Amino acid sequence: MFDYKLTKKFFLSNRHIYKKHLLPRRPRWLKEDKSDLMNGVYEQLKDYFTHGEIAISCIVQANVLLFEKGRTDCPAGIIYSFDPYYIDNPYELKSIASDIFSLKNTTGNKEEIQYFVDVITDEYVRVFRKKLPSSFTQGREVYFTCIMVQRKCIPYRRLTQSIYPALILEKDIADAILLPKWYWKEE
Repeated sequence: MFDYKLTKKFFLSNRHIYKKHLLPRRPRWLKEDKSDLMNGVYEQLKDYFTHGEIAISCIVQANVLLFEKGRTDCPAGIIYSFDPYYIDNPYELKSIASDIFSLKNTTGNKEEIQYFVDVITDEYVRVFRKKLPSSFTQGREVYFTCIMVQRKCIPYRRLTQSIYPALILEKDIADAILLPKWYWKEE
């Protein structure tokens, strides 16, 4: 597990070391679908490193292939926050992610949460930087977004945990990536 504060400090002092050669290339399936909004992730990779801010994030759901060994990068839905409460209590963020995921394939939820349920039910929908309702977040700012999980950038090239540091751009399109593992600092 990474230490958020040490990781952030290390990244901020080393963000100028943009390791483009270490970053993954756009997967073939994404290259073939120019209309997929996930293309934006690859079009602004450098921006994440020059302008991105570190947040604490949690996987809400991910393509099932990401939990197994493989080579193909795939999408996932995450929630993230800059709030010090979640930075100090990341498992509270995990609890919110679990609550959202538990509603997958349901209808009749409160309108404020049904939107997010519909997004995770239809895994081909791409949404970015959508603020979760305060009733779900104890009144704190938490956002939902879709990302590409870049296997080369995470330990073991597969999802083995739910909490990750993320790089966030203040944009409404392709606003997040998981912070590459070479910037992580352990507890």
